[in-house]
Amino acid sequence: MGLPLFSSLIGCAQAVAVLVRSSQPVVDAPTGDAVAMTRALHRLIAFEGRDGPLCEYEANLVLRELPDLAAAIPPERLATGREHAASAAALLGFPVALKAQSRAIAHKAAVGAVALSLTDGAEVRDAYDRVADAAGAHLDGTHFDGILVQAMATPGLELLVGVQNRSGLGPIVVVGYGGALVEVIDRTAMFPAPFGEATAAELLREIGVAAALGHSGYERLAPLCRLMATVSQFAWAARDTMVELDLNPIIVDRATGRPTIVDALIA
Repeated sequence: MGLPLFSSLIGCAQAVAVLVRSSQPVVDAPTGDAVAMTRALHRLIAFEGRDGPLCEYEANLVLRELPDLAAAIPPERLATGREHAASAAALLGFPVALKAQSRAIAHKAAVGAVALSLTDGAEVRDAYDRVADAAGAHLDGTHFDGILVQAMATPGLELLVGVQNRSGLGPIVVVGYGGALVEVIDRTAMFPAPFGEATAAELLREIGVAAALGHSGYERLAPLCRLMATVSQFAWAARDTMVELDLNPIIVDRATGRPTIVDALIA
């Protein structure tokens, strides 16, 4: 076994903090659906032949094998033409978002390959052309899978849940504020995978999520805690295959605490 190498003092300090936390007594044992974990792992392994990180619709195919994550993914369809996109949007119900899908585009919004809050078929058709043109200009002939038509999530608090598995310390789960809040609220918490819902709740307490939602407690956040615990258990199951998982943003409904995974990347 090799020794972990860090390029910054901050990264080293974070790793030491994770090791200290992992040496503390386990307060909850992770439990999960072993059959679902196996299905998700097999789905992930089936993608290994293609280059680059999985794009969103591919990542969602993996995550949908896990019930606690499947419940958080919005209804969606992959479209390969403007009429196909309009039909998919009508089936899903408006408003919808359009997102270009290619492993060569990790950050779709940065290249203009996203359109949000589309309210009818005409808007979808026009947006399809714009998104496809933006993706085509960026891809320069590389593989393009189509455009994801996805139901818009209810506005709420934006969080991120991710996994890093490059340090030599095993998979580490990170939770923090996501979306536009990444640049505003620099608060994250980390813990080694796998863990259960009680540890997930403690990580959310550490970054003050209940207060940010206006809640007095964490009872409403049980679905988010289950999501985080499932991510940690999948990270452990896929530790020899997956080096990174990024769910950002996850939008948490302020009234119900229900999480919605708005974007996903797996590498």
